[in-house]
Amino acid sequence: MQEQSHNNSRARTFFKNFGIYTIGQLGQKIVNFLLLPLYTYFIVNPGDYGYWDLCLNFCMMFMPVATLQMRDSVFRFMYKQKDELESKRVFTFIASVIASNLALSAAIAIIIALTWNPDYMWHTFALLVLMSVMEVYIQTLRAIGKNKTFVKMNILLTLFSGVLNVLFVGVFKWGIEGIFLATISARASVLTITELKLGIARRYFSPKLWSLDLAKPIFSFCLPLLPYSICWWIITAGGKFLLAHFNGLEAQGIYASASKFSAIIVTISGIFYQTWQESALSEYNSPDRDKFFSNVFNSYTCALCLILIGYTITIKMCYPWLVGPNYQSSLIYVWPLGVSSIMFALTSFFDMGYQGSKQTFRSIPSVVLAVCVNLTLNLLLIKPYGIWSCVIAQIASYTVLISYRWRDTNKYFYHLSFYPRTLVPVAVALLSAIPFYFASSVWLQSVIMVALISVGILFCPPLISDKVKHLLHIK
Repeated sequence: MQEQSHNNSRARTFFKNFGIYTIGQLGQKIVNFLLLPLYTYFIVNPGDYGYWDLCLNFCMMFMPVATLQMRDSVFRFMYKQKDELESKRVFTFIASVIASNLALSAAIAIIIALTWNPDYMWHTFALLVLMSVMEVYIQTLRAIGKNKTFVKMNILLTLFSGVLNVLFVGVFKWGIEGIFLATISARASVLTITELKLGIARRYFSPKLWSLDLAKPIFSFCLPLLPYSICWWIITAGGKFLLAHFNGLEAQGIYASASKFSAIIVTISGIFYQTWQESALSEYNSPDRDKFFSNVFNSYTCALCLILIGYTITIKMCYPWLVGPNYQSSLIYVWPLGVSSIMFALTSFFDMGYQGSKQTFRSIPSVVLAVCVNLTLNLLLIKPYGIWSCVIAQIASYTVLISYRWRDTNKYFYHLSFYPRTLVPVAVALLSAIPFYFASSVWLQSVIMVALISVGILFCPPLISDKVKHLLHIK
């Protein structure tokens, strides 16, 4: 009875945190999704949109280098820290190192500007700085338990991003410069408002508390994550740069527009990751950890499969008005990119084994192996197969990652069980490719989608099926 009560308490906490993070982040991603028609209708040349996407991906690639992946250290070393003085020491050390790295990045940017000066270089650098600072703020808010403030911060970012993009791109017709300015202005505004209201930097940053004693534990945690993050970027986005080089920016623009739809699953997986990070670290040393982790893993797998069915078929039905005429050819890549995103989401589940045990260095071999697979396939296939090369390389890389991490996790950290009934939602998710590629009638697609999702729900673990029954008032 006591165990059942404990399990219910953990489930309530998990779903409560998931709901908070969903409200905080999903709105922003939905706006980004809804902005795609705006971008593809007003930025007529896919090559221009492809260039913006490359700049954005460069920021995501270089951010771990600029921050030395210390944004993860903020959460890990400040989470549930009862001593505020110690939190201030951690924040001060991390903020100082990141500020120094960003100053060095500015010096490198000046050299690049004097020797090469690519288009929108300073826009890209400004975006890099703001993304880095915002990540530190977000992780700090999570660590000190200010989840509601984190939600408000993201709601403001959603509002500003939507309004400014419509204004700069749709009304003023500034093209990709408008996207840059809207994104930069929105983030700068939210950071300013957050600091004025909460004073995160004023509260936690104190130069007199800077201590070199923190260097060893913090760097031991975050530095192994640096090559890990760079490798992750190569797996998820490295093919875009090769595609632009060998097949042109127009092909990259088509690929970028299709990728925006799979970002829905990536967003959900990111929300899950933040929720799971808190639950997994709290329960890592509990006696029934293996059972709890297995229940969550199987439920997560089923939920992702159901999302894949619903979102891919729905997008196909709405695609003619979701993207501009010059981007319609990207539809065929939506379903396999959805599969790729599900596999990406599952690989991130295993991170908690490395973080919970503080053996983050053990995560590196798997991503290095996946990078080798990704680069090899892209270099061999990019010229003859173009966009399909990027898709195939991603799926192959994630297959390698899941296989490696499953073995690594069960050997060193905890034992995960894969329930046989979970195979049914996986199977119906794969079958959704048939209506996606071969069903032309909207009604037929809708009927098949509902049928597949219904079958999948019947075989979901109780963590999912019980919630669905509760929502539908089924006893």
